[in-house]
Amino acid sequence: MSDFQTVAKDTEIAPGSMHLVELSGREVVVANVDGVHFAFDNRCTCIAHFAGHVEAANNDGHRHVGDLGRLVDGKLEGDTVTCAMHSTVYNVKTGRPLSGPGEGSLNTYEVLLEQGDIRVAIMPDAARHFWNDPGGKQRP
Repeated sequence: MSDFQTVAKDTEIAPGSMHLVELSGREVVVANVDGVHFAFDNRCTCIAHFAGHVEAANNDGHRHVGDLGRLVDGKLEGDTVTCAMHSTVYNVKTGRPLSGPGEGSLNTYEVLLEQGDIRVAIMPDAARHFWNDPGGKQRP
């Protein structure tokens, strides 16, 4: 069983909104999709764009890398989030890119709601493929 960290109260993340949390040193987004919470990495997976910014950061003295494709700054529509920088669209339940330059899936994290607390698994758990059971009723 995974270790969980309380990241917010249920009332703090309204339906259709997202909230950024730090989870074991990683930026993770918690999204409320019609009253069900999902958690995923905050960084867009567009590797080509990322590599370009790393090179630019070395040449122009600006800090580009930390500002790359923060999904919390994107647009949540239903169960998808669109990266404001790259326009990659991801399914927040699965982390899979649906369109755009994203090169791979986002890590997703198991979310539990316990007595009004939103609790997120400390480690990503994509191998368990729990997105087919978003309410968590069949999870081990």
